[in-house]
Amino acid sequence: MKKWLGRLAKLSFFLIAFLGVVITVLFNMGGDSDTLKGAIEDYITASSGYATKIKTFNNMTFFPNISVDAEGIILKKPDIKAMQAWADEEAQKPEEERGTTPPPIDFFNPDATIEKAIIAIGFWDVTLAHNKNIKNIQIRNAEFKAGTVHEKPLHIETLGIDETPEGKPFIALSGALGSDKFSGGLDIESIGTRSNPKYKLGEEGAFDFKVGNITMTGILRPRTMGGLHIRDLKIINNEQEIIDATFTFIRGAEGNIAINGNFTAPEFGSNGTFDWNIIAAKNMQITGNIAADTLYQDDFSANSRISKTWKEWASIFMTSDAPANESHAIAVTADTFTAKSKTVQDFTGGASIKDNQMIFTPSEPKPE
Repeated sequence: MKKWLGRLAKLSFFLIAFLGVVITVLFNMGGDSDTLKGAIEDYITASSGYATKIKTFNNMTFFPNISVDAEGIILKKPDIKAMQAWADEEAQKPEEERGTTPPPIDFFNPDATIEKAIIAIGFWDVTLAHNKNIKNIQIRNAEFKAGTVHEKPLHIETLGIDETPEGKPFIALSGALGSDKFSGGLDIESIGTRSNPKYKLGEEGAFDFKVGNITMTGILRPRTMGGLHIRDLKIINNEQEIIDATFTFIRGAEGNIAINGNFTAPEFGSNGTFDWNIIAAKNMQITGNIAADTLYQDDFSANSRISKTWKEWASIFMTSDAPANESHAIAVTADTFTAKSKTVQDFTGGASIKDNQMIFTPSEPKPE
């Protein structure tokens, strides 16, 4: 028994010593060397498809946090045609005359720039934890040219972890898409100590987002199987309440979207449930149904709050080549339906979307 205890003690000693050596090596692996800088540039290039150059590489650490601190990050989409032409030209030469260096990337005319980026994740969170807790993230003054991530230029002024005056953490976002400024926040949880904080998205978190005259607030909850639950969503435009909703959002194969939940339109009082599938391969065609307790055509007419808000939202975010929105297959039922001061009980029909309004049409009566 003593032999086994002795062996166990020796093994424990060697394991602790080995772990200490590993941690010491990790402590000393970081720095601001050109090798680490090149590795990060290569990683961003491989991940984004944009050739990357970092002007100032401040530091990288591996323990106790895996972190990167860099300034002056430049991204440029390679000229694929020029690179292919070079490759074809080199292929025609004898092997001993072929070059190995492709045409240089024009970083003087970048597609995107980031003034400052700091990202840090705990070493043990990466190696052992299933949920990757964030130590820090700070992005400052990221500029994306039109056509890079959107047809309009995108400016991210700040993206990072901040705190309320009461010490509650949240992810803060501010910037502009084209000429439209936006800002937002999402509550997160602090799971570390005050002196050594770490953060994660909780089971659910309150969020707010403002762009133009439109404000959105609600509670976001990630689904275990992918997608999002959003409850208590409120959309306000120019201090007028537009819609209240609770729904589930799932992005499936080939970019298709499944969305279902309930809604209330406060302007006239329409309320009910909806279950839609949005099919990307068919120009974002909507199929599904609306089952309403009460439905007012005026809630969805061209001059309604909903239609005016959708038009403003679309002018900010939708691309100029967005598909026409007439061809949808939405079945509609309503206990009561009101249009042009006329109320119908047990309404059945369909809905079409045209010119930023939803039009309800009753079903044709079945022949006897």
